[in-house]
Amino acid sequence: MKFEDLDINSRVWVYQSDRPFLPSETEVIEKEIALFVNEWNAHGNELTAGGKIEENHFLILAVDPQYGSASGCSIDSSVRFVKSLGEKLGVNFFNRLKVLTINEQGEPEYVPYGKLRDFPQRLMFNTLVDTRQDFEKAFKIPVSRYLDSLK
Repeated sequence: MKFEDLDINSRVWVYQSDRPFLPSETEVIEKEIALFVNEWNAHGNELTAGGKIEENHFLILAVDPQYGSASGCSIDSSVRFVKSLGEKLGVNFFNRLKVLTINEQGEPEYVPYGKLRDFPQRLMFNTLVDTRQDFEKAFKIPVSRYLDSLK
């Protein structure tokens, strides 16, 4: 199912790459996502799921809870999928020490997590969104908003 067609309350997982995807990788990732979400299940029950690439740096997966929720085992299988895809492409989807921001020229730029305070005026990509609705409303947020939420 297309990500955009999933219910607004669908559970979302955001995986940030440690570099932009190459055009040839985008094709591979899109095909792999389609194969994975079509076979993704929880306790033998098919999940209604979707996925996509966003901003050429993110792999997004989602499950519509109206038709079954992802459980521990199914979430583990998605993590294995993402790790395997990362190994295949030489991409690290699990480095939480770098945050993708949008610099003053409007270009994506990674900032070390510990240096975010130096860039409060920038937008950052919020990988902590947990529903499709949150993704639509708060995937890009000001760094200052994120820092305020930590207080």
